Amino acid sequence: MMPKIAEPALDTKSLRPVPAGELAAFLEQTDEREVTETALESLQLSGAALVYRDWKQCLFDHCRLGGAKTKGSYFSDVVFRDCDLSNGDLSDCVFSRVRFVNCRLTGANLSSCGFHDVQFIDSVADYSVFSLSKAKTVWFTRCNLTDASLNELAGKSYGFTDCDLARVDFRGTQLAGVNLTSCEIGGVSLSPQELRGCVVSSFQAVELARMLGVVVED
Repeated sequence: MMPKIAEPALDTKSLRPVPAGELAAFLEQTDEREVTETALESLQLSGAALVYRDWKQCLFDHCRLGGAKTKGSYFSDVVFRDCDLSNGDLSDCVFSRVRFVNCRLTGANLSSCGFHDVQFIDSVADYSVFSLSKAKTVWFTRCNLTDASLNELAGKSYGFTDCDLARVDFRGTQLAGVNLTSCEIGGVSLSPQELRGCVVSSFQAVELARMLGVVVED
Protein backbone atom coordinates (compact mmCIF):
# COMPACT_ATOMS: atom_id res chain seq x y z
CA MET A 1 0.00 0.00 0.00
CA MET A 2 1.30 3.41 -0.96
CA PRO A 3 2.06 5.59 2.06
CA LYS A 4 0.63 9.05 2.45
CA ILE A 5 2.60 11.35 0.16
CA ALA A 6 2.37 15.13 0.39
CA GLU A 7 1.21 16.73 -2.85
CA PRO A 8 3.05 19.70 -4.36
CA ALA A 9 1.74 23.00 -2.96
CA LEU A 10 1.24 24.50 -6.40
CA ASP A 11 -1.46 26.94 -7.54
CA THR A 12 -1.16 26.79 -11.32
CA LYS A 13 -3.42 29.82 -11.77
CA SER A 14 -0.98 32.10 -9.97
CA LEU A 15 2.14 31.10 -11.92
CA ARG A 16 3.88 33.54 -14.23
CA PRO A 17 4.41 32.09 -17.72
CA VAL A 18 7.67 32.19 -19.64
CA PRO A 19 6.95 32.81 -23.34
CA ALA A 20 9.15 30.89 -25.77
CA GLY A 21 10.50 34.12 -27.23
CA GLU A 22 11.73 35.24 -23.80
CA LEU A 23 13.38 31.96 -22.82
CA ALA A 24 16.97 33.12 -23.39
CA ALA A 25 16.42 36.25 -21.29
CA PHE A 26 14.72 34.22 -18.59
CA LEU A 27 17.61 31.78 -18.32
CA GLU A 28 20.11 34.65 -18.19
CA GLN A 29 18.15 36.40 -15.44
CA THR A 30 17.93 33.24 -13.35
CA ASP A 31 21.61 32.30 -13.55
CA GLU A 32 22.28 33.17 -9.91
CA ARG A 33 18.92 33.18 -8.21
CA GLU A 34 16.04 30.91 -7.39
CA VAL A 35 13.06 30.45 -9.67
CA THR A 36 9.67 30.71 -7.97
CA GLU A 37 6.01 30.50 -9.01
CA THR A 38 6.84 30.03 -12.69
CA ALA A 39 5.19 28.04 -15.47
CA LEU A 40 7.47 26.74 -18.20
CA GLU A 41 5.19 25.40 -20.94
CA SER A 42 6.07 23.81 -24.29
CA LEU A 43 9.63 25.09 -24.13
CA GLN A 44 12.66 23.61 -25.89
CA LEU A 45 15.28 23.19 -23.16
CA SER A 46 17.20 20.26 -24.65
CA GLY A 47 20.81 20.35 -23.49
CA ALA A 48 20.22 23.45 -21.35
CA ALA A 49 22.46 24.05 -18.33
CA LEU A 50 20.15 24.68 -15.38
CA VAL A 51 22.52 23.54 -12.65
CA TYR A 52 22.55 24.57 -8.99
CA ARG A 53 19.25 26.45 -9.00
CA ASP A 54 16.36 26.44 -6.57
CA TRP A 55 13.04 25.74 -8.28
CA LYS A 56 10.10 26.43 -5.99
CA GLN A 57 6.43 26.16 -6.91
CA CYS A 58 7.10 25.65 -10.61
CA LEU A 59 5.37 23.78 -13.40
CA PHE A 60 7.23 22.18 -16.30
CA ASP A 61 4.53 21.33 -18.88
CA HIS A 62 5.28 19.69 -22.26
CA CYS A 63 8.91 20.82 -22.07
CA ARG A 64 11.73 19.16 -24.00
CA LEU A 65 14.59 18.70 -21.52
CA GLY A 66 16.47 15.91 -23.25
CA GLY A 67 20.13 16.01 -22.25
CA ALA A 68 19.54 19.00 -19.94
CA LYS A 69 21.72 19.44 -16.87
CA THR A 70 20.05 20.29 -13.55
CA LYS A 71 22.80 18.79 -11.38
CA GLY A 72 22.85 19.97 -7.78
CA SER A 73 19.48 21.75 -7.97
CA TYR A 74 16.68 21.88 -5.41
CA PHE A 75 13.09 21.26 -6.52
CA SER A 76 10.28 22.01 -4.07
CA ASP A 77 6.54 21.90 -4.89
CA VAL A 78 7.24 21.21 -8.56
CA VAL A 79 5.30 19.28 -11.21
CA PHE A 80 6.82 17.86 -14.39
CA ARG A 81 3.96 17.04 -16.77
CA ASP A 82 4.35 15.44 -20.21
CA CYS A 83 8.04 16.34 -20.27
CA ASP A 84 10.98 14.66 -21.99
CA LEU A 85 14.00 14.42 -19.67
CA SER A 86 15.75 11.62 -21.54
CA ASN A 87 19.50 11.40 -20.93
CA GLY A 88 19.34 14.40 -18.61
CA ASP A 89 21.77 14.89 -15.74
CA LEU A 90 19.62 15.32 -12.63
CA SER A 91 22.23 13.93 -10.26
CA ASP A 92 22.86 15.34 -6.77
CA CYS A 93 19.45 17.05 -6.75
CA VAL A 94 16.94 17.26 -3.93
CA PHE A 95 13.27 16.71 -4.79
CA SER A 96 10.67 17.63 -2.19
CA ARG A 97 6.94 17.34 -2.96
CA VAL A 98 7.53 16.72 -6.66
CA ARG A 99 5.48 14.80 -9.22
CA PHE A 100 6.60 13.44 -12.59
CA VAL A 101 3.46 12.69 -14.63
CA ASN A 102 3.56 11.03 -18.06
CA CYS A 103 7.23 11.92 -18.48
CA ARG A 104 10.04 10.25 -20.39
CA LEU A 105 13.26 9.75 -18.40
CA THR A 106 15.00 7.18 -20.58
CA GLY A 107 18.68 7.06 -19.59
CA ALA A 108 18.29 9.95 -17.11
CA ASN A 109 20.85 10.20 -14.32
CA LEU A 110 19.15 10.67 -10.94
CA SER A 111 21.98 9.22 -8.87
CA SER A 112 22.90 10.56 -5.43
CA CYS A 113 19.60 12.43 -5.15
CA GLY A 114 17.31 13.01 -2.19
CA PHE A 115 13.62 12.15 -2.65
CA HIS A 116 11.01 13.32 -0.14
CA ASP A 117 7.34 12.96 -1.08
CA VAL A 118 8.04 12.25 -4.75
CA GLN A 119 5.82 10.41 -7.23
CA PHE A 120 6.58 9.06 -10.68
CA ILE A 121 3.27 8.34 -12.47
CA ASP A 122 2.68 6.81 -15.94
CA SER A 123 6.28 7.54 -16.89
CA VAL A 124 8.98 5.79 -18.90
CA ALA A 125 12.32 5.59 -17.10
CA ASP A 126 14.07 2.68 -18.78
CA TYR A 127 17.86 2.65 -18.40
CA SER A 128 17.59 5.43 -15.81
CA VAL A 129 19.98 5.58 -12.85
CA PHE A 130 18.82 6.12 -9.25
CA SER A 131 21.93 4.64 -7.64
CA LEU A 132 23.08 5.87 -4.22
CA SER A 133 19.99 8.03 -3.75
CA LYS A 134 18.15 8.55 -0.47
CA ALA A 135 14.43 7.83 -0.61
CA LYS A 136 12.27 9.32 2.09
CA THR A 137 8.91 8.49 0.52
CA VAL A 138 9.11 7.97 -3.24
CA TRP A 139 6.64 5.92 -5.25
CA PHE A 140 6.44 4.66 -8.82
CA THR A 141 2.99 4.00 -10.33
CA ARG A 142 2.50 2.42 -13.78
CA CYS A 143 6.08 3.17 -14.77
CA ASN A 144 8.44 1.41 -17.16
CA LEU A 145 11.74 1.00 -15.31
CA THR A 146 13.24 -1.77 -17.42
CA ASP A 147 17.03 -2.02 -17.19
CA ALA A 148 17.12 0.81 -14.61
CA SER A 149 19.70 0.99 -11.83
CA LEU A 150 18.17 1.26 -8.35
CA ASN A 151 21.16 -0.20 -6.59
CA GLU A 152 22.26 0.95 -3.14
CA LEU A 153 19.07 2.96 -2.65
CA ALA A 154 18.86 4.14 0.95
CA GLY A 155 15.70 4.65 2.97
CA LYS A 156 12.67 2.53 3.73
CA SER A 157 9.70 4.32 2.21
CA TYR A 158 9.73 3.50 -1.47
CA GLY A 159 7.61 1.25 -3.61
CA PHE A 160 6.10 0.27 -6.93
CA THR A 161 2.58 -0.28 -8.25
CA ASP A 162 1.94 -1.88 -11.65
CA CYS A 163 5.49 -1.21 -12.84
CA ASP A 164 7.72 -3.02 -15.31
CA LEU A 165 10.89 -3.77 -13.34
CA ALA A 166 12.41 -6.26 -15.78
CA ARG A 167 16.18 -6.47 -15.40
CA VAL A 168 16.31 -3.72 -12.77
CA ASP A 169 19.49 -3.68 -10.66
CA PHE A 170 18.47 -3.80 -6.99
CA ARG A 171 21.84 -4.85 -5.62
CA GLY A 172 22.50 -3.19 -2.27
CA THR A 173 18.90 -2.02 -1.92
CA GLN A 174 16.87 -3.51 0.92
CA LEU A 175 13.42 -4.59 -0.24
CA ALA A 176 11.99 -5.62 3.13
CA GLY A 177 8.30 -4.72 3.19
CA VAL A 178 8.23 -3.72 -0.49
CA ASN A 179 5.30 -5.29 -2.33
CA LEU A 180 6.17 -6.30 -5.89
CA THR A 181 3.16 -8.51 -6.60
CA SER A 182 1.70 -6.12 -9.20
CA CYS A 183 5.01 -5.69 -11.04
CA GLU A 184 6.99 -7.49 -13.72
CA ILE A 185 10.31 -8.51 -12.13
CA GLY A 186 11.86 -10.90 -14.62
CA GLY A 187 15.66 -10.78 -14.73
CA VAL A 188 16.14 -8.43 -11.76
CA SER A 189 19.59 -8.32 -10.19
CA LEU A 190 19.64 -8.96 -6.44
CA SER A 191 20.79 -11.38 -3.77
CA PRO A 192 18.89 -13.23 -1.03
CA GLN A 193 19.96 -10.49 1.39
CA GLU A 194 18.18 -7.74 -0.57
CA LEU A 195 15.17 -9.98 -1.14
CA ARG A 196 14.60 -10.79 2.53
CA GLY A 197 11.16 -9.55 3.65
CA CYS A 198 10.03 -8.57 0.14
CA VAL A 199 6.41 -9.40 -0.74
CA VAL A 200 6.01 -11.38 -3.97
CA SER A 201 3.41 -13.69 -5.53
CA SER A 202 3.84 -17.46 -5.56
CA PHE A 203 4.65 -17.32 -9.29
CA GLN A 204 7.28 -14.63 -8.71
CA ALA A 205 8.74 -16.61 -5.82
CA VAL A 206 9.37 -19.59 -8.11
CA GLU A 207 10.96 -17.35 -10.74
CA LEU A 208 13.19 -15.65 -8.15
CA ALA A 209 14.21 -18.98 -6.66
CA ARG A 210 15.35 -20.19 -10.06
CA MET A 211 17.26 -16.96 -10.64
CA LEU A 212 19.07 -17.50 -7.35
CA GLY A 213 20.06 -21.02 -8.32
CA VAL A 214 17.42 -22.95 -6.42
CA VAL A 215 16.19 -26.07 -8.22
CA VAL A 216 12.40 -25.95 -8.27
CA GLU A 217 10.63 -29.16 -9.28
CA ASP A 218 7.29 -28.88 -11.01
